[in-house]
Amino acid sequence: MGFEKYAFVAIAVAAIAFAGFVFLGGSKGNTQDISAHSIDESAQPTYEPPAQQAGNATLPGGAATGPAQEVSLLATSRGYDKTEIRVKAGQPVHFTFTANNAGCCAQLLIDKVGVQLISRNGQSVDATFTPPAPGNYPYHCGMNMCRGVLVAE
Repeated sequence: MGFEKYAFVAIAVAAIAFAGFVFLGGSKGNTQDISAHSIDESAQPTYEPPAQQAGNATLPGGAATGPAQEVSLLATSRGYDKTEIRVKAGQPVHFTFTANNAGCCAQLLIDKVGVQLISRNGQSVDATFTPPAPGNYPYHCGMNMCRGVLVAE
């Protein structure tokens, strides 16, 4: 009985493979010679990462008045070194972020102003943005394990 069971399974697998081959059109007449086609490179889509993901980013965020406020944040394996940062609303903020052996905390997101920074191998990355109005601008890592708040007054 054991041999018949395996023979049935083998026949069933072969039948499914054959049906898939037939359904997909086999290999005859379904190939395309791409060397015969010219490719217009100017028509190809290009990808440019958003500015906030670059090492140094300038982000929109309201009318900027006054000099940039300098802010820094360090991430370690224990989390962010500051859980609250105070700035003035309506003034540009130059935010420098560095992470040392920080795991998921090597990422910094400030959703309300579109900041997305990742520090690799202790690299300092920064973004410049303007908090448009007074209020709390939470910041966190991608897993929301490391958290803090930027308070615009």
